[in-house]
Amino acid sequence: MTTLRDPGDVIAMVPYVLGFTPVDSMVMVALVGQRKRLGACLRLDLPHSADDGSAVARYLVGVASAHRFATVLLVAFTPDERRAAQVMQPLRRGLALGRIKVADALRADGKRWWSYTCHDPGCCSPDGTPYDPDSTRVAAEAVVAGLTRATDRDSLRTRLEPLSEGARLDTLRECAARAAAIKAGDAALPCSRDVDALLRRHLAAPGEMPAADAATLLLAMQNFRLRDAAWAGLSRTDAAEQLELWCHVMRTAPDELLAPVGALAGFAAWLAGQGALAWHAVERVESVSPTYPMCVLLRGILDAAVSPDVWDKLPERPSPGS
Repeated sequence: MTTLRDPGDVIAMVPYVLGFTPVDSMVMVALVGQRKRLGACLRLDLPHSADDGSAVARYLVGVASAHRFATVLLVAFTPDERRAAQVMQPLRRGLALGRIKVADALRADGKRWWSYTCHDPGCCSPDGTPYDPDSTRVAAEAVVAGLTRATDRDSLRTRLEPLSEGARLDTLRECAARAAAIKAGDAALPCSRDVDALLRRHLAAPGEMPAADAATLLLAMQNFRLRDAAWAGLSRTDAAEQLELWCHVMRTAPDELLAPVGALAGFAAWLAGQGALAWHAVERVESVSPTYPMCVLLRGILDAAVSPDVWDKLPERPSPGS
């Protein structure tokens, strides 16, 4: 991981941690261990009113306290100094009361940054310090490390948007044919071993998955036992690959079959550290199945800002119910 040497490095790195470039956003990043590695990263929209700003601050202080963050970085990404201050001021006060150290507090408008903690004009000009997030050492090292960032949060939705009508129609035909064969007794629902084999086969290149295999996974995930087996098999080790696979299957799915694979895509996104994409998956599932239990569980995890580090430490995976 790259070394962050100054505020400009921090501002350049945050979009790669989030997976997109934040706009009119308050970001809080936990610093972990003696080397102050970047840990949990939270982003919230900057509200327009002071009352809402205080509410955002209280939420972030609550998360930092609940997770026992010792040190945090704060960055308000906005050209609007007033909107930034409405959150930054009560947030810094709340963190101080909770004895949580603020390593730095910054505002960045896309071209210049300002520090709330340094008032030395020789170091942090009151007119702002220029930065270019696209041409920094940090950005180059992030790209080499395989990190990406979308231009904004909404552009992440394209990773979950349905495939072309033709591609979805092919999968739907395969689903209908396979479901009819199962009903007639001419075929059986795949077992966990069959599902595992399919997942291993397509993990490296899910975009090349035939419609017949996507249909098999879509139908298999409607079975709670098979879905839970696939869910329990998620791990942080291959979360990025699992994310791509379940995103692909999700994009082929008709609405009536989408909820299980959408929830799996959301959990994989959370495990991969892509919280914004996990939220998009939640919203997509809720649009077709508002009370789907596995999605309700994921929403609770995201609301509580639970770190994906806990996943591999669990003795048993929690059951999402049906």
